[in-house]
Amino acid sequence: MFSGRHAHHHGVRNNAASHSLDQSTTVQRYLKEAGYRTGLFGKYLNSWTPADNPPHFEEFALLQPAYNDARWNVNGTVQTPAQERALGIPALAARLAAGRTG
Repeated sequence: MFSGRHAHHHGVRNNAASHSLDQSTTVQRYLKEAGYRTGLFGKYLNSWTPADNPPHFEEFALLQPAYNDARWNVNGTVQTPAQERALGIPALAARLAAGRTG
């Protein structure tokens, strides 16, 4: 977990309870408040939906894992499987590195 606490302290006891995590006590929140830039590329929490932006990250490409047609939320824009295939993951990574989302 991003809290640095054990499960009996952060409240997320199974893979379906990611929204139970108190986001105000996460490492990324403290880093962002201290002036660091925060980013995420990949899966956030197991039951997190791609339409929900992960809190306290300035830039992100959030993956909803799937065997086929995985979806990405790139800085607040959910990428459909067709868009992902057209762009390709290397192109997506290059856009993120350049600070572009569209």
